[in-house]
Amino acid sequence: MSHFHARVESKNCSWNFSMKRWDKPPLQGAEKGDLILAWANLGALVEGTLKLFLSVYYKDYSEDPDSYKDKKGDLLEPDSIKFELLRHFFNKKIWTDKEFLLLFI
Repeated sequence: MSHFHARVESKNCSWNFSMKRWDKPPLQGAEKGDLILAWANLGALVEGTLKLFLSVYYKDYSEDPDSYKDKKGDLLEPDSIKFELLRHFFNKKIWTDKEFLLLFI
């Protein structure tokens, strides 16, 4: 298992354990803060999952002409891609059946 995969797995496990706190109603006065934390947790899980997906399909990603490169022209590793760029790449290359995706919105 690569260092990246181990790190993603570790993060996802700890976030999954912390998700149990959302089973209970928030404390009085903490509703907005808990909502921010919930969205942050969800965003981190999604970002980690997208990076893991690109790591699993690394060969395809590395050979794709639209894969992200740094200023030197070297391939950006999935772990170093920012969420917004991940979102654009997945919209363009992975989530191509827009009608199917609309079923989930």
